[in-house]
Amino acid sequence: MTLSFVPNGAALLLVGCIVSSCPAHADISNDLKFCAGLASGKERLACYDAAARIEERSNAVQQHAAIPPSSAINPKRAIPTASRPVGRFDGGYIGGTIGYDINLTSADAVSNAYPYPYFLNSYPNVPSDSVHGSKLGLLAGYNATSGPLLIGFEARYQYNFNRTSASATNDHGRTSLPFTTLSLTCYACDQSFLDNYPINNISQFNLRSITTSKIELSRPQQADVSFRAGITHEDWLLFSKIGLGAEEVVSVPTTDNSASVVCNSPIAQRTRPDYSSVAIAVVGCGSTSPGPVTSVASRNINPLAIFGVGFERNFGAYFARGEAEFVAHLDQAGAYYTPSVNMTAGYRF
Repeated sequence: MTLSFVPNGAALLLVGCIVSSCPAHADISNDLKFCAGLASGKERLACYDAAARIEERSNAVQQHAAIPPSSAINPKRAIPTASRPVGRFDGGYIGGTIGYDINLTSADAVSNAYPYPYFLNSYPNVPSDSVHGSKLGLLAGYNATSGPLLIGFEARYQYNFNRTSASATNDHGRTSLPFTTLSLTCYACDQSFLDNYPINNISQFNLRSITTSKIELSRPQQADVSFRAGITHEDWLLFSKIGLGAEEVVSVPTTDNSASVVCNSPIAQRTRPDYSSVAIAVVGCGSTSPGPVTSVASRNINPLAIFGVGFERNFGAYFARGEAEFVAHLDQAGAYYTPSVNMTAGYRF
Protein backbone atom coordinates (compact mmCIF):
# COMPACT_ATOMS: atom_id res chain seq x y z
CA MET A 1 0.00 0.00 0.00
CA THR A 2 1.33 3.53 -0.82
CA LEU A 3 0.29 6.72 1.08
CA SER A 4 0.46 10.24 -0.38
CA PHE A 5 1.53 11.64 3.01
CA VAL A 6 3.63 10.59 5.95
CA PRO A 7 1.38 9.75 8.96
CA ASN A 8 2.45 10.04 12.56
CA GLY A 9 3.57 7.00 14.58
CA ALA A 10 0.07 5.79 15.40
CA ALA A 11 -1.09 5.81 11.83
CA LEU A 12 2.08 4.04 10.71
CA LEU A 13 1.36 1.34 13.31
CA LEU A 14 -2.10 0.71 11.85
CA VAL A 15 -0.77 0.63 8.29
CA GLY A 16 1.99 -1.74 9.35
CA CYS A 17 -0.60 -4.16 10.71
CA ILE A 18 -2.19 -4.34 7.28
CA VAL A 19 1.11 -5.12 5.54
CA SER A 20 2.26 -7.70 8.13
CA SER A 21 -1.18 -9.35 8.58
CA CYS A 22 -1.18 -8.78 12.32
CA PRO A 23 -4.26 -9.95 14.20
CA ALA A 24 -7.23 -7.64 14.36
CA HIS A 25 -8.12 -5.69 17.46
CA ALA A 26 -10.74 -7.27 19.69
CA ASP A 27 -12.93 -4.21 19.20
CA ILE A 28 -12.70 -1.85 16.19
CA SER A 29 -14.30 0.97 18.24
CA ASN A 30 -11.03 1.36 20.12
CA ASP A 31 -9.21 2.14 16.84
CA LEU A 32 -11.84 4.68 15.93
CA LYS A 33 -11.45 6.40 19.27
CA PHE A 34 -7.70 6.50 18.76
CA CYS A 35 -8.09 8.04 15.33
CA ALA A 36 -10.55 10.62 16.61
CA GLY A 37 -7.97 11.83 19.08
CA LEU A 38 -5.44 12.83 16.40
CA ALA A 39 -4.92 16.56 15.93
CA SER A 40 -4.28 16.65 12.18
CA GLY A 41 -7.23 16.07 9.84
CA LYS A 42 -5.07 14.26 7.34
CA GLU A 43 -3.79 11.97 10.05
CA ARG A 44 -7.31 11.27 11.26
CA LEU A 45 -8.38 10.43 7.69
CA ALA A 46 -5.39 8.15 7.18
CA CYS A 47 -6.06 6.50 10.53
CA TYR A 48 -9.72 5.85 9.70
CA ASP A 49 -8.71 4.34 6.35
CA ALA A 50 -6.15 2.07 8.03
CA ALA A 51 -8.71 0.92 10.65
CA ALA A 52 -11.20 0.02 7.93
CA ARG A 53 -8.59 -1.99 6.08
CA ILE A 54 -7.68 -3.86 9.30
CA GLU A 55 -11.36 -4.80 9.83
CA GLU A 56 -11.68 -6.00 6.24
CA ARG A 57 -8.50 -8.02 6.59
CA SER A 58 -9.73 -9.59 9.84
CA ASN A 59 -13.02 -10.77 8.25
CA ALA A 60 -11.17 -12.34 5.33
CA VAL A 61 -8.86 -14.26 7.68
CA GLN A 62 -11.80 -15.58 9.72
CA GLN A 63 -13.66 -16.77 6.64
CA HIS A 64 -10.56 -18.55 5.38
CA ALA A 65 -10.11 -20.32 8.72
CA ALA A 66 -13.73 -21.58 8.62
CA ILE A 67 -13.12 -23.51 5.37
CA PRO A 68 -11.19 -26.75 6.03
CA PRO A 69 -8.34 -27.54 3.69
CA SER A 70 -8.96 -30.13 1.00
CA SER A 71 -6.60 -32.50 2.79
CA ALA A 72 -8.91 -32.51 5.83
CA ILE A 73 -11.90 -33.82 3.87
CA ASN A 74 -12.32 -37.62 4.10
CA PRO A 75 -13.34 -38.81 0.62
CA LYS A 76 -14.55 -42.11 2.18
CA ARG A 77 -17.00 -40.41 4.52
CA ALA A 78 -20.61 -41.15 3.52
CA ILE A 79 -22.47 -38.13 2.28
CA PRO A 80 -26.06 -38.21 3.53
CA THR A 81 -28.63 -38.21 0.77
CA ALA A 82 -32.39 -37.98 0.82
CA SER A 83 -33.98 -41.46 1.01
CA ARG A 84 -37.35 -42.59 -0.33
CA PRO A 85 -40.01 -42.13 2.37
CA VAL A 86 -41.35 -45.50 3.53
CA GLY A 87 -45.01 -45.82 4.51
CA ARG A 88 -45.96 -47.04 7.95
CA PHE A 89 -47.47 -50.23 6.48
CA ASP A 90 -44.80 -51.08 3.88
CA GLY A 91 -42.81 -54.30 4.00
CA GLY A 92 -43.16 -57.76 5.44
CA TYR A 93 -44.83 -58.81 8.66
CA ILE A 94 -45.75 -61.85 10.76
CA GLY A 95 -48.50 -62.39 13.32
CA GLY A 96 -50.60 -64.71 15.43
CA THR A 97 -54.38 -64.98 15.17
CA ILE A 98 -57.27 -66.03 17.37
CA GLY A 99 -60.79 -66.34 16.04
CA TYR A 100 -64.22 -67.91 16.21
CA ASP A 101 -66.40 -69.57 13.58
CA ILE A 102 -70.11 -68.81 13.97
CA ASN A 103 -72.76 -71.41 13.14
CA LEU A 104 -75.84 -70.50 11.13
CA THR A 105 -77.82 -73.64 12.06
CA SER A 106 -77.80 -76.17 14.88
CA ALA A 107 -77.25 -79.91 15.08
CA ASP A 108 -80.03 -81.89 16.71
CA ALA A 109 -81.93 -85.19 16.77
CA VAL A 110 -84.78 -85.60 14.33
CA SER A 111 -87.66 -88.02 14.93
CA ASN A 112 -89.05 -90.07 12.10
CA ALA A 113 -92.35 -91.98 12.44
CA TYR A 114 -92.33 -95.45 10.94
CA PRO A 115 -95.51 -97.08 9.58
CA TYR A 116 -96.15 -98.71 12.93
CA PRO A 117 -97.56 -96.14 15.34
CA TYR A 118 -95.89 -97.72 18.37
CA PHE A 119 -92.40 -97.57 16.88
CA LEU A 120 -90.61 -94.23 16.62
CA ASN A 121 -87.07 -93.89 15.35
CA SER A 122 -84.85 -90.79 15.61
CA TYR A 123 -81.56 -89.98 13.96
CA PRO A 124 -78.91 -87.23 14.36
CA ASN A 125 -79.04 -84.29 11.99
CA VAL A 126 -75.70 -82.43 11.64
CA PRO A 127 -75.74 -79.74 8.92
CA SER A 128 -72.34 -78.65 7.63
CA ASP A 129 -72.96 -75.02 8.61
CA SER A 130 -73.63 -76.00 12.23
CA VAL A 131 -69.88 -76.31 12.94
CA HIS A 132 -68.68 -73.61 15.34
CA GLY A 133 -65.85 -72.91 17.75
CA SER A 134 -62.52 -71.18 18.35
CA LYS A 135 -59.32 -71.32 16.31
CA LEU A 136 -55.65 -70.28 16.50
CA GLY A 137 -53.30 -69.48 13.64
CA LEU A 138 -50.13 -67.95 12.22
CA LEU A 139 -49.79 -65.61 9.25
CA ALA A 140 -47.16 -63.84 7.18
CA GLY A 141 -47.56 -61.19 4.50
CA TYR A 142 -46.17 -58.26 2.57
CA ASN A 143 -47.63 -54.78 1.94
CA ALA A 144 -46.82 -52.01 -0.51
CA THR A 145 -48.25 -48.49 -0.37
CA SER A 146 -48.58 -45.59 -2.77
CA GLY A 147 -49.78 -42.54 -0.93
CA PRO A 148 -52.77 -43.64 1.15
CA LEU A 149 -53.43 -46.73 -0.99
CA LEU A 150 -52.25 -50.18 0.09
CA ILE A 151 -52.10 -53.57 -1.58
CA GLY A 152 -50.72 -56.76 -0.07
CA PHE A 153 -50.65 -60.53 -0.03
CA GLU A 154 -51.00 -62.77 2.98
CA ALA A 155 -50.67 -66.49 3.76
CA ARG A 156 -52.33 -68.01 6.83
CA TYR A 157 -52.61 -71.36 8.63
CA GLN A 158 -55.23 -72.03 11.30
CA TYR A 159 -55.83 -74.92 13.67
CA ASN A 160 -59.50 -75.08 14.52
CA PHE A 161 -61.19 -76.35 17.65
CA ASN A 162 -64.58 -75.94 15.99
CA ARG A 163 -66.87 -78.92 15.85
CA THR A 164 -70.45 -79.96 16.34
CA SER A 165 -72.30 -83.18 17.05
CA ALA A 166 -75.73 -84.66 17.60
CA SER A 167 -76.95 -88.00 18.89
CA ALA A 168 -80.21 -89.91 18.98
CA THR A 169 -81.11 -92.94 21.12
CA ASN A 170 -83.64 -95.53 20.01
CA ASP A 171 -85.07 -98.27 22.22
CA HIS A 172 -86.42 -101.06 20.05
CA GLY A 173 -87.79 -103.07 22.94
CA ARG A 174 -86.91 -106.43 24.49
CA THR A 175 -87.40 -110.12 23.73
CA SER A 176 -88.69 -112.38 26.52
CA LEU A 177 -87.72 -116.05 26.95
CA PRO A 178 -88.86 -118.54 26.00
CA PHE A 179 -90.06 -117.73 22.53
CA THR A 180 -90.92 -119.96 19.59
CA THR A 181 -88.84 -119.76 16.49
CA LEU A 182 -90.62 -122.51 14.49
CA SER A 183 -93.99 -124.27 14.65
CA LEU A 184 -94.95 -127.10 12.26
CA THR A 185 -98.21 -129.04 11.92
CA CYS A 186 -98.20 -132.13 9.72
CA TYR A 187 -101.09 -134.58 9.82
CA ALA A 188 -99.50 -137.00 7.34
CA CYS A 189 -96.05 -136.97 8.92
CA ASP A 190 -94.70 -139.98 10.73
CA GLN A 191 -94.36 -139.53 14.47
CA SER A 192 -90.69 -140.38 14.40
CA PHE A 193 -90.12 -137.55 11.94
CA LEU A 194 -91.81 -135.08 14.25
CA ASP A 195 -90.01 -136.45 17.29
CA ASN A 196 -86.61 -136.01 15.63
CA TYR A 197 -87.25 -132.80 13.75
CA PRO A 198 -83.83 -131.14 13.44
CA ILE A 199 -82.94 -128.13 15.56
CA ASN A 200 -80.88 -125.83 13.40
CA ASN A 201 -78.30 -123.47 14.80
CA ILE A 202 -79.89 -120.24 15.92
CA SER A 203 -77.91 -117.04 15.47
CA GLN A 204 -77.33 -114.67 18.35
CA PHE A 205 -79.97 -112.03 18.87
CA ASN A 206 -80.72 -109.08 21.12
CA LEU A 207 -82.70 -109.62 24.25
CA ARG A 208 -82.71 -105.84 24.61
CA SER A 209 -82.08 -103.42 21.73
CA ILE A 210 -80.95 -99.87 22.58
CA THR A 211 -79.01 -98.04 19.87
CA THR A 212 -77.45 -94.59 20.11
CA SER A 213 -76.44 -92.99 16.82
CA LYS A 214 -74.03 -90.06 16.88
CA ILE A 215 -72.39 -87.90 14.23
CA GLU A 216 -69.49 -85.53 14.98
CA LEU A 217 -68.37 -83.04 12.34
CA SER A 218 -65.28 -80.82 12.53
CA ARG A 219 -62.94 -78.71 10.39
CA PRO A 220 -59.61 -79.10 12.24
CA GLN A 221 -57.24 -77.39 9.78
CA GLN A 222 -57.37 -74.57 7.26
CA ALA A 223 -54.78 -72.84 5.03
CA ASP A 224 -55.45 -69.89 2.72
CA VAL A 225 -53.83 -67.13 0.68
CA SER A 226 -55.53 -63.75 0.30
CA PHE A 227 -55.12 -60.45 -1.52
CA ARG A 228 -55.72 -57.26 0.47
CA ALA A 229 -56.44 -53.70 -0.63
CA GLY A 230 -57.04 -50.75 1.65
CA ILE A 231 -56.64 -47.10 2.60
CA THR A 232 -54.21 -45.87 5.25
CA HIS A 233 -54.39 -42.80 7.46
CA GLU A 234 -51.49 -42.18 9.82
CA ASP A 235 -51.33 -45.40 11.94
CA TRP A 236 -54.71 -46.75 10.78
CA LEU A 237 -55.61 -49.07 7.92
CA LEU A 238 -59.07 -49.97 6.62
CA PHE A 239 -58.98 -52.93 4.21
CA SER A 240 -60.94 -55.58 2.36
CA LYS A 241 -59.70 -59.01 1.33
CA ILE A 242 -60.46 -61.92 -0.96
CA GLY A 243 -58.77 -65.30 -0.83
CA LEU A 244 -58.73 -68.98 -1.68
CA GLY A 245 -57.75 -71.95 0.43
CA ALA A 246 -58.41 -75.50 1.53
CA GLU A 247 -59.66 -77.13 4.70
CA GLU A 248 -59.76 -80.56 6.26
CA VAL A 249 -63.26 -81.82 7.06
CA VAL A 250 -63.66 -84.81 9.40
CA SER A 251 -66.93 -86.70 9.84
CA VAL A 252 -67.18 -89.40 12.53
CA PRO A 253 -70.45 -91.40 12.60
CA THR A 254 -70.80 -93.71 15.60
CA THR A 255 -73.31 -96.49 16.29
CA ASP A 256 -73.35 -97.42 19.97
CA ASN A 257 -75.15 -100.59 21.01
CA SER A 258 -73.43 -100.94 24.35
CA ALA A 259 -76.76 -100.60 26.19
CA SER A 260 -78.16 -103.59 24.31
CA VAL A 261 -78.14 -107.17 25.69
CA VAL A 262 -77.01 -109.82 23.19
CA CYS A 263 -77.97 -113.47 23.60
CA ASN A 264 -74.97 -115.56 22.57
CA SER A 265 -75.28 -119.30 21.70
CA PRO A 266 -79.04 -119.49 22.13
CA ILE A 267 -80.36 -122.67 23.75
CA ALA A 268 -83.23 -124.21 21.79
CA GLN A 269 -85.61 -127.02 22.62
CA ARG A 270 -88.05 -129.20 20.59
CA THR A 271 -91.56 -129.60 21.89
CA ARG A 272 -94.70 -131.50 20.74
CA PRO A 273 -97.72 -129.29 21.34
CA ASP A 274 -100.01 -132.07 20.02
CA TYR A 275 -100.04 -135.33 18.05
CA SER A 276 -99.50 -133.69 14.64
CA SER A 277 -97.29 -130.71 15.58
CA VAL A 278 -93.73 -129.89 16.51
CA ALA A 279 -92.23 -126.59 17.73
CA ILE A 280 -88.72 -125.22 18.26
CA ALA A 281 -88.35 -122.66 21.03
CA VAL A 282 -85.43 -120.68 22.50
CA VAL A 283 -85.42 -121.14 26.22
CA GLY A 284 -82.09 -119.59 27.22
CA CYS A 285 -78.70 -118.17 26.28
CA GLY A 286 -75.29 -119.66 26.58
CA SER A 287 -74.08 -116.18 27.63
CA THR A 288 -75.03 -112.52 27.30
CA SER A 289 -72.94 -109.49 26.35
CA PRO A 290 -73.40 -105.80 25.51
CA GLY A 291 -73.72 -104.83 21.88
CA PRO A 292 -70.83 -103.48 19.79
CA VAL A 293 -69.77 -99.87 19.23
CA THR A 294 -68.72 -99.05 15.68
CA SER A 295 -67.17 -95.83 14.42
CA VAL A 296 -65.54 -95.03 11.08
CA ALA A 297 -64.02 -91.58 10.45
CA SER A 298 -63.91 -90.02 7.00
CA ARG A 299 -61.52 -87.19 6.08
CA ASN A 300 -61.77 -84.90 3.06
CA ILE A 301 -59.87 -81.87 1.79
CA ASN A 302 -62.35 -79.31 0.47
CA PRO A 303 -61.77 -75.91 -1.20
CA LEU A 304 -62.99 -72.63 0.26
CA ALA A 305 -63.21 -68.95 -0.64
CA ILE A 306 -62.86 -66.01 1.75
CA PHE A 307 -64.35 -62.51 1.66
CA GLY A 308 -63.55 -60.10 4.48
CA VAL A 309 -63.17 -56.56 5.78
CA GLY A 310 -61.19 -55.25 8.72
CA PHE A 311 -59.13 -52.55 10.34
CA GLU A 312 -55.54 -52.37 11.53
CA ARG A 313 -53.55 -50.06 13.79
CA ASN A 314 -49.81 -49.68 14.21
CA PHE A 315 -48.04 -49.34 17.55
CA GLY A 316 -44.50 -48.65 16.45
CA ALA A 317 -43.20 -51.82 14.81
CA TYR A 318 -46.16 -53.80 16.20
CA PHE A 319 -49.75 -53.85 15.02
CA ALA A 320 -53.20 -55.09 16.02
CA ARG A 321 -55.99 -56.10 13.66
CA GLY A 322 -59.68 -56.97 13.81
CA GLU A 323 -61.58 -58.46 10.88
CA ALA A 324 -64.82 -60.16 9.90
CA GLU A 325 -64.88 -62.89 7.24
CA PHE A 326 -67.54 -64.67 5.23
CA VAL A 327 -66.31 -68.11 4.22
CA ALA A 328 -67.80 -70.15 1.36
CA HIS A 329 -67.17 -73.89 1.81
CA LEU A 330 -67.46 -76.33 -1.08
CA ASP A 331 -68.16 -80.03 -0.62
CA GLN A 332 -69.76 -82.90 -2.50
CA ALA A 333 -73.26 -81.72 -1.56
CA GLY A 334 -72.67 -78.17 -2.81
CA ALA A 335 -71.79 -74.93 -1.03
CA TYR A 336 -72.49 -73.67 2.46
CA TYR A 337 -71.42 -70.51 4.26
CA THR A 338 -70.15 -69.52 7.70
CA PRO A 339 -69.24 -66.13 9.19
CA SER A 340 -66.06 -65.77 11.21
CA VAL A 341 -64.34 -63.10 13.35
CA ASN A 342 -60.57 -62.86 13.91
CA MET A 343 -58.11 -60.83 15.98
CA THR A 344 -54.43 -60.56 15.04
CA ALA A 345 -51.32 -59.22 16.78
CA GLY A 346 -48.12 -58.95 14.76
CA TYR A 347 -44.75 -57.38 14.07
CA ARG A 348 -43.50 -55.49 10.98
CA PHE A 349 -39.96 -55.94 9.70
